[in-house]
Amino acid sequence: MSTLSYDGLVAALRAGAEGSYSAEAAVELLIAHGSWLRRSDFLRGAIEVTPAVAHTGQRHAFVDWHAGLAADLPASSSERQILAVAAELAGVDSHRTLGDLVTGLDDTNITLVICAVLHARSGRGAIRLVLAPFGGADFDLRLTQRTGPWIGESLEPPGMQQ
Repeated sequence: MSTLSYDGLVAALRAGAEGSYSAEAAVELLIAHGSWLRRSDFLRGAIEVTPAVAHTGQRHAFVDWHAGLAADLPASSSERQILAVAAELAGVDSHRTLGDLVTGLDDTNITLVICAVLHARSGRGAIRLVLAPFGGADFDLRLTQRTGPWIGESLEPPGMQQ
């Protein structure tokens, strides 16, 4: 991978995924998770960056999902799960069941996965699934119209933000 700042890499990955909801969802999941794209071992083995496009100057970057999954890099179980979910969204078989991919993820990571799945289904205009506490351990599931950025918004439902 050629040298890019983190922000440059993010922009290049988004440019490379643009136009495919599932590719966008996979890339946005890695960006939002924040682990894999900050690791030089992953970047060297699984990210390909193209030269700048002449008329825009924009670079494109792509994840080699097969290489990322096969690299067997040291990682926590949730990091491996997020990488595998992202690969699956991008159309690459991780050879893991859905149950294995989501079991044990904390609230933040499962919310990122849910957002990614919704994006893969219908893009940036996707509805947002709001999980709001209702009656103790139960949850009130409400669908609301999406507004704001894809994942960068608070995970707290409206009115519950601190």
